[in-house]
This record gives sequence, C-alpha cells and structure tokens, in this order.
Amino acid sequence: MKLLENRILRDARVLSDDVLNVGSFLAEQTDVAFVAELADEFCRRFENDRPTKVLAAGSSGTVAAVLTANKLSIPLITAQKSGGLSFSSDNYVGKVVSFTNSEVYDLTVSRRFLSRNDRILIISDFLSKGNEVLGLADIVELSGAVLCGVGILIEKSYLNGAKSLRDKGVRVESLARIESMSPSNGIRFIEE
Repeated sequence: MKLLENRILRDARVLSDDVLNVGSFLAEQTDVAFVAELADEFCRRFENDRPTKVLAAGSSGTVAAVLTANKLSIPLITAQKSGGLSFSSDNYVGKVVSFTNSEVYDLTVSRRFLSRNDRILIISDFLSKGNEVLGLADIVELSGAVLCGVGILIEKSYLNGAKSLRDKGVRVESLARIESMSPSNGIRFIEE
C-alpha cells in the first residue's frame, strides 16, 4: 500500500537492520486519521471473510485493531500478557518469544470471549519472525474458532515470519512489505 510505504519513507527511522521506529505516527504518537485509512484497507481485504471478532495483542497494533473492529462493527479482543490482578486460570494461552528482546511470555484471552462459533481476524502492527501472531493463532485454534486471516501493518519479509504463517495455510495481508532495510541503505519494499 503506497500510502503506508510513503509514510514510512518520510517519517520512520531505521535504527538497525531489524529495528524500524515508527513512533512518530504509529506508536508513541499515533496519527489516528492516517491509521483509520489503514483500517479501511483491512476492512476491504477481509470483509468477505465475515469476521465476528478482531484479536490483537495488547502491545501490538491496538489502534489499527480498534479502528478495524469499529469499521466492521464487531468486538475487539485484546490478548494480555499473563500475570497481574486480572489473570485467571480460565484462559486460552499462547506462548510468545519476543523478537526484540527474546523474552518468553504468555498471551491470554478469557474463554468467555472466544468460541467455536467465532471467525477471528488478527491485526498486528509488525510481523517479523511471526512469534506473536503464532501465539495469537494458537489461542484461536484452542478456542475452536476459525482464523479468517491476519492483517499486518508492516511486514519485515526478510525475517520469514509471513512465510512461516503462509506455509501453515494462514492468510496474511500486509499493507507494507519490507524486503530489506539498514541505516546506511534505507528501506526497500517488495513491489506488489
């Protein structure tokens, strides 16, 4: 999606070959009108799949997930890291290895919010090695729900997360697909 690619080129900062800072428009500071346009694109790509709920990790792609769920008029479920006062043993749990710091943690969703009658659309900001999305997909599978697909704002294609998901039969729709990036050479996108 040229709109997102152009914004990345203009406002993102490449911190290393694997780290892209989009804090000026997608994270610490969010351009809500811009993200609403991205949500419109997710809706266009997935509306025929008839999702009944959007699922996102609490730390990832939440604004895009909220806006997508709102535009589809369906609930948003936010998977949380396990622990804390609201943690219950009556949860679906997916294991995740963090790409940025190699920390292992669990994502949880209450069994009250997912059922085998649901059709789930996962939305996430980044897809690197796919660990977080795989954890969310595990939660969907445990619930018996159908995974309609995965909507990704920015895919780092060279890290093969999308390939591993597609190899498992998961539909992945990425709005920007980065072929390579480095502080010295900038960003190269995969041409669609």
